[in-house]
Amino acid sequence: MLKRQRTREEKDFLFRLGIFDRYERNRRDKQGNEFREADVRLRDLPSSLKEKLASALAESRVMQHLPSDRSGAKAELTTWGVLGIEGDGEDARVKLHQQTSTVEDGRRLIQTKTREERAGKLLGVNPKGGEGKLKSIKGAMIIGENYGLALDPEPTVIPFHDVQQRLEAIREANGGRPVRVLRSGMLISLFGQGVRNGVWRITTVQASKKVDLVRAHIVGQPKKAVTAWREVSVAGLIKKGIEILPRRYTGYPITD
Repeated sequence: MLKRQRTREEKDFLFRLGIFDRYERNRRDKQGNEFREADVRLRDLPSSLKEKLASALAESRVMQHLPSDRSGAKAELTTWGVLGIEGDGEDARVKLHQQTSTVEDGRRLIQTKTREERAGKLLGVNPKGGEGKLKSIKGAMIIGENYGLALDPEPTVIPFHDVQQRLEAIREANGGRPVRVLRSGMLISLFGQGVRNGVWRITTVQASKKVDLVRAHIVGQPKKAVTAWREVSVAGLIKKGIEILPRRYTGYPITD
């Protein structure tokens, strides 16, 4: 259908589909001489079909795709030094520092950066078996991306490292029952939120157990409150009502 130059066999095939008409059109050969050539063109669609198409498009159906790969660790490549740890487990606060150098006017200048992160977002702070290469040098690497946020049995952030093992441990804590997980790009339907009821897309899963949401049909990062909702407490969403929409390639209608 998209070819500019179609063979006679291709034109006959399209005509047999029953939605193309034959017609004659003017053409020019390489010498510039005009001639008439038989061709086919798509018939105008019936009004009833156009109305159905318009109605379907007005539903603003949104399709989604989420990668299923859980392997590997999405960590930054630079190593930070560990200055101190306050607290225990994955919620402990870890003070980090890192030195960088630049050369200006023939002199090397040393700059020190500091930051604080959750232990659960770091590699090397709590290694398996208690010992590891990073811990031996008092170093750590930051996991720059979260896999998702488990809702059961309580909201739990899942860093992108040892994802399968973490999910198995959470499922065991949930009595062996399936665990609902929120991930970036996922579609959810909210209830009990008043004007915010309806279908939303998750854009960010934060370590603070909050999510950023936009209306499912919106592209980019809008700033209007009616189409964007920032730093939403997941605990509050669970309390009022949240449904994770299963992935399907026919999409979901998001308008009434």
